[in-house]
Amino acid sequence: MDWTWVYAGLTGRSRPQVGNSDPSTPPSGIYACGDGFVAVAAGSGELFKGLCDAMGRADLLTDPRFATHQERVKEANAEFLDRLVGEWTRQMTRAQVVAAARTHRFAADAVATAKDHYEDAHLRARGSVWEMKDPVYGTMVEHGPAPKLSETPMRFKWAAKPVGFHNEYILGRLLGLSPDHIKELERQGVVGKWADRKGPKPPDDWVSSQGGIF
Repeated sequence: MDWTWVYAGLTGRSRPQVGNSDPSTPPSGIYACGDGFVAVAAGSGELFKGLCDAMGRADLLTDPRFATHQERVKEANAEFLDRLVGEWTRQMTRAQVVAAARTHRFAADAVATAKDHYEDAHLRARGSVWEMKDPVYGTMVEHGPAPKLSETPMRFKWAAKPVGFHNEYILGRLLGLSPDHIKELERQGVVGKWADRKGPKPPDDWVSSQGGIF
């Protein structure tokens, strides 16, 4: 769907790095807003007109530098438009830019943050954001499994265990070391358990109901 290989085939050169913009469809890119970032693209004449209307810059439509797509893709002209769009979005919120796009008919959408994904009802309904009950940490949220299988649905039973969670089970029950031997290894720093922050250690009020084995 991209033109990277087409470019290599036509020119014999690698496509240059261009950051967040697409030099084939200016103006386009990821732009800063007052509350985050927004993606904007207005490559066609109709979309470009809508963006100009939203910015209050109808004068650009009669400027020979931007009258056609062939002119807008020229590097200097594309850079000018990129700066202009960036100056406009910095005065807006993400929602305001998206609303302007819906009204004036150009392409734009908010760049979602991690918090946006976490709270997204659609992603939760699809299982992309997966809430589960971990026996150590309680309610947690994970990335849901990509395959969605109706007959054998995937599931999470627990998150990664704290550091040393299975020490007694592995060293004692499977390897046959005595509790005193394990304590001596801990004293020497050979093995250890827990750490100084939640995740590598269980919650402060956690009490195992299954001997730490599950």
